[in-house]
Amino acid sequence: MPSPSSIESSSPAPNGGDIPNLPGLGRGNVLTIPESPVPVEKPVVPSENEVFRLLGTYWIYQDQIGWSRTQTLVAVEAGVLAGAFAKTGALSVVILILGALLVAYLYRLILRDWQIRDSIGNKLGPILNQYGVDLLPPPSSGLPRGRTLVRHITWGVVFGNLLLATIRLVELSEPYLSTGVTAAARWLLK
Repeated sequence: MPSPSSIESSSPAPNGGDIPNLPGLGRGNVLTIPESPVPVEKPVVPSENEVFRLLGTYWIYQDQIGWSRTQTLVAVEAGVLAGAFAKTGALSVVILILGALLVAYLYRLILRDWQIRDSIGNKLGPILNQYGVDLLPPPSSGLPRGRTLVRHITWGVVFGNLLLATIRLVELSEPYLSTGVTAAARWLLK
């Protein structure tokens, strides 16, 4: 087996370069591999100020992305309602059910964004409290926090979509139900 620092080769490559003599090939010139490793720099340790700024920026980012997804949720729901009432038949039921699932999944993404934001806030909160800054002050109007309001509205929208889908399904199946109910009533009255 050839040493790693020098591999012999016996013929030049057509492009003028060297082809190493690897086991089983037997051609090329001499290829030299440098012995010294590439110098590795020590990792830079950020200062406390830089870490604080990074955490603050990341907290703001997570908060903004959570509320941005909330706006997306509202736009999706508007599209679901418009699509469901623009179409007739079973397609409207499918749109409402898929819309309810999509809204629920978007809400789960929002919760994850806020979970990450709160995790960062738990690290920033004690530092900011030293300066008299409250990262998430309680609501002053007596209303619940935005997170609670979004949860109630989202689940209301999901259940509303499912209720509308059920109503639409009953409307679509009413001609079939009335004949079935009539036939069942006749059978019972015999």
